[in-house]
Amino acid sequence: SGTVVGYPLDSAKVWLQTGGCKNKHMILATGNSNRSTLLSPPRQQQPPPPPSQVLFQAGTRVCQTLRALYSGVSGPLVTVGMVQSINFAIYDTTRQVLYRWEEEEQERHQKGGDNTHRTKSSPSLYLTHDSLAGVATAGFLAGMTTAFMTAPLIMIKTNQQVTGNSFRQAVSETLFVRGRVRLSGCTAGFLPH
Repeated sequence: SGTVVGYPLDSAKVWLQTGGCKNKHMILATGNSNRSTLLSPPRQQQPPPPPSQVLFQAGTRVCQTLRALYSGVSGPLVTVGMVQSINFAIYDTTRQVLYRWEEEEQERHQKGGDNTHRTKSSPSLYLTHDSLAGVATAGFLAGMTTAFMTAPLIMIKTNQQVTGNSFRQAVSETLFVRGRVRLSGCTAGFLPH
C-alpha cells in the first residue's frame, strides 16, 4: 500500500527534478509539458462545449493524469516484496553470523584459546545482545546488496515516469545502446542510492 500511495508523489518529484513532464499521458491530459503541469488549469475553448462533452473531457483528463502519475508503477509493485525479503534475510543472517563470531572470540580470550568447555547460547540471543558494530555492518551489507539489485530497476522506472514509455521501451533505452549492454545504465545512481 505504501507504493500505491507514495508513487504519485515520486512521479511529481521526478518530473520536477528533470525539468518538466515529458510523459505523453500527462501532455495529453493537460496540453502542456512545463513544470506547473499538475497546477495549471485546463485550457478554455471558445465557444463552450455542451455539458456532456465537458464531463467526457474531464473524465478523460483524470484518466490520463492518473495514468501518467502511475506510469512505471508495475516494476516496484512486483519487486517490493522480493527486495524487502532479500534485504531482511541478508541483514538477519549477517547479524547472526557476526554475533556468533564475536561470541567465539570472547570465549577464546576468556579461556585462553580452549574451546572444549563452550556453553550453548540461545539462538535468538543475538537480537538483544549483539554489538552496535554488528548491527551497522549487517545493515551496510544488506543495503549495499539491495542497492546493487535495484539501481537498474530505478533507472527503468524513472525512464517510464519521464517519458511514459512501456516497460520494454524503457529497458531498451536504459540498458542497451545499439544492441549492446550499457553498463552505465545498469549502475547509474548506485553510489548515491
